[in-house]
Amino acid sequence: MNREDDTSIKEFSIKQLLSDENAYIVPMYQRNYAWGEGEITQLVQDIIDYHRLGHKRYYIGTLVVYKRDDGSLEVIDGQQRFTTLSLLAIYLKNVVREYKTSGSSDKSKKKLDLSWYKEINIGSESRPKSSNTFTALNQGIALHHLDNDKYNEGLIKGYLLIKKSLEQLKDISLQDFASYLFKKVQ
Repeated sequence: MNREDDTSIKEFSIKQLLSDENAYIVPMYQRNYAWGEGEITQLVQDIIDYHRLGHKRYYIGTLVVYKRDDGSLEVIDGQQRFTTLSLLAIYLKNVVREYKTSGSSDKSKKKLDLSWYKEINIGSESRPKSSNTFTALNQGIALHHLDNDKYNEGLIKGYLLIKKSLEQLKDISLQDFASYLFKKVQ
């Protein structure tokens, strides 16, 4: 099928979306990242609940994109979710990185595999602070180094809220959470 003419609806797991080689661009007309504790906590809880109930899939919602002339995909709808999912993956990748360097004995962290998450595929057309923040978080730069004008405060807040939510997980291991998130959430 010719992707240029493709207007079909496709299902993607979160892993497929985040490891997709396409560049997803948040255009200037989209609002800044604004999810707070309520939205992030609800997303994490929904994933836990669907996993616990044994659902084979959890449909998180739609991502509507438009293919630009340069081949990138302009995010029309779903930017807040996509950004949060990217922050979740970055956080989990950093947990793995920290585990490997700290010598921790936490077995659930040992089993986390985010080797597939090579690079961030969401970017901002007109917000260099957002791009700088994604890059810094993905590189595992300590958060206290990101507390200045060069970085997007909303993204850092979202990352910290994800950290808080995942550190409070009960009745599910971090590995089970990540496995369900990346394989069963669409």
